Amino acid sequence: MVSLKFNRLLVKSDTEKSANQFEFAPELNLVKANDNSLGKSTLVRLLFWGLGCEPYLDSTWKAFDCKTIVDFSINGVRYQVFRYKNIVRLEKDQKITEFSSITGSYSELFMDLVNFKAVLTKRKSVEVETPPPAYYFLPFYVDQTRSWSKAWDCFDKLGQYERWQSTIIKYHVGYLTAKYFEIAQEIAKRKLEFNELQDQINSYESVINTICEFIPRGNETLVEDDFLVLTDEVKLRMKDLSVRQETMLENIANEEANYAHLHQQFVISGNIIAELDKDYVFAVENVSNDEIECPLCGVIHANTVVNRASILTDKQQAVEQYEYLDSKLAKSREKIEKNKKEIEYIRREIKELNEKYGKDDENDLNTIVEKFAFTSLEEKVKTSKERERLKCEDLDSQIKQFRKDQKNVAPSKDEQDIMTDFFIKTLYAFVEKLKAGGINLSEINKPTDGSKIVKEGGDAERTRGILAFYLATYAMIQKYSSEVIAPLVIDTPNQQEQSISNYDKIVDLLTNDLPINSQIFVCAMENPQLAPYEKKAKVIKLDDRKILHRSKYEVVKNEFSVFETS
Repeated sequence: MVSLKFNRLLVKSDTEKSANQFEFAPELNLVKANDNSLGKSTLVRLLFWGLGCEPYLDSTWKAFDCKTIVDFSINGVRYQVFRYKNIVRLEKDQKITEFSSITGSYSELFMDLVNFKAVLTKRKSVEVETPPPAYYFLPFYVDQTRSWSKAWDCFDKLGQYERWQSTIIKYHVGYLTAKYFEIAQEIAKRKLEFNELQDQINSYESVINTICEFIPRGNETLVEDDFLVLTDEVKLRMKDLSVRQETMLENIANEEANYAHLHQQFVISGNIIAELDKDYVFAVENVSNDEIECPLCGVIHANTVVNRASILTDKQQAVEQYEYLDSKLAKSREKIEKNKKEIEYIRREIKELNEKYGKDDENDLNTIVEKFAFTSLEEKVKTSKERERLKCEDLDSQIKQFRKDQKNVAPSKDEQDIMTDFFIKTLYAFVEKLKAGGINLSEINKPTDGSKIVKEGGDAERTRGILAFYLATYAMIQKYSSEVIAPLVIDTPNQQEQSISNYDKIVDLLTNDLPINSQIFVCAMENPQLAPYEKKAKVIKLDDRKILHRSKYEVVKNEFSVFETS
């Protein structure tokens, strides 16, 4: 099983002129302190933050404006990731690649390194994308603040995807495969194409409706007799008029569609200008620091004087776009009016023909021309519409077939039953080991039932049950998943005032019952009961200077230079 191992963490605050570095053992690690406020949780959170996650970090820590380097290895290959705000630089083989945000290219690269192939659907879209690293680390981190009361809740800003929990958990434990998500991407491509074709079909309907505004369509149909009663001279003239009118109608329909599109962009530009006005006022009058954080996805946006000035620049560009669209709308309307005048000219010619050939009803010839024009154009539209409809049918069939293929590439029901049985047996074994038998496990049937276990038992017993659940999930990932196995980080397992004997059981389990070669981090208060684990572990003891030390600033600063001068 391929594993990710944390080697070192370097952290630096230029504003405080303080820094530190921490080295880790490839197996057991203990982060301890005499006081619960000395930074144990912050230290392990920085490991995840440094790789692109958003663990909870309080305002005091954020004020230090820290930079980190996380040194890690995958299958013996060493990597380093530098992070400052949302700027990330990844180093491998002395080659540094920079990314301006966590999402996008960095997430894709990192998830490829850890062989995490799950993709999630964007909000209000059919498109899928690779999620940020937080979704990979979720089952490997038991956060002190939230994980003991809510499973799979160790990071902030997971709201950028709807209903992600089931998909991500199923992939982690092996119910879903990499091939499943390859097919999901193919489905997304075809859904996007399907939607574009549907929009095109709707535009064809708009063409017909536009034509009907100029040619009221009755119940009459064009028959050969309508033409037979005319002389050859009139037939030729009528044919010419019909073609010209058809062209004008098509031009009008297309230009009306173009006008509608331009008008939509015009309205959007106007809204953007209004929003930028609000953004500038908000940035200047309501935000006191140099950062603004998106409440939905957690992306941090700078709010310096330069950035506020850039809002005004953006507004000027939006105003220019607004004015450009306004002129395009005027030109589009001119084209429509020009084509309408041409139709009126054609109708005057028809009237002259009526008068020339002494027709009693001046609308007779006009009716015939309009029938020809409408019928010809309608046939064109119907042909195009039918062509797109057939494409939609083909895409729909492909999507249905891909969905069948997804079921076939997932483990069979029997295979999933074996996997689930392993999870349940492992969970029961850990619950028994931790003496948490008071927890009702009848409703806990699979790894996706994490929300149920947090409701079971008394406070102390529930804590041991949640730990058993996480460890059973971890064991299942190790056995059935194809992803790189991340270190397991358990922050302060002595929750809810565990009794001496029960805490001994927790320590014994973490010391002796987890898979060999697993990298484990435990954060805990100083306690003699930790002795069995401490004897085997790399110990990091934090004192009242917490994480950042002024005495280490110069040494650590040199380690950062390769990332900050590249």
